[in-house]
Amino acid sequence: MGEFLVFLAGLPSIALSAIFGGLFGLVGGLLGVILKRWGFTNAWRYAAGIAVAVSVPLTSNLIKPAIQDAALNDGLPRKLDDFTIHEATKIIPSGVEYRFRLVGAIPPDFKVSAVKQKNLQGLCQIWKPDLDAGRATKIIYSYTWDGGADAYSVVPGDCK
Repeated sequence: MGEFLVFLAGLPSIALSAIFGGLFGLVGGLLGVILKRWGFTNAWRYAAGIAVAVSVPLTSNLIKPAIQDAALNDGLPRKLDDFTIHEATKIIPSGVEYRFRLVGAIPPDFKVSAVKQKNLQGLCQIWKPDLDAGRATKIIYSYTWDGGADAYSVVPGDCK
């Protein structure tokens, strides 16, 4: 299923709306035939139209985000270095969340805040346009490891 969603990610937005609108219309039409056989003489006429109308918010709010998540996570998990595995990326309402798992011997004094300070300049180069334009308000980097978890966020104030 994930490979199919990744394939769909390459299609233009209008094509996705047409595909899912058509599928919903087909299901609505079939439901209309069933309703007609059950004696609902007028309901069958509206079933396909209602199904197509319902497809618009469902495609925008459920299907397209699922396709986007599948495309972002294609090829994950991926080992970035000897200790870090990129497990998932998720679009959240305020921006993006990256999830990492740390493996191996984690130093007892390991602090995710130190990772933020080390990488902040490069992260700001990447994210500043989106943060300044308001397309994102927070980029979250979450880390888990045996016996612990921590996260940090990059917010517009970090990149001034």
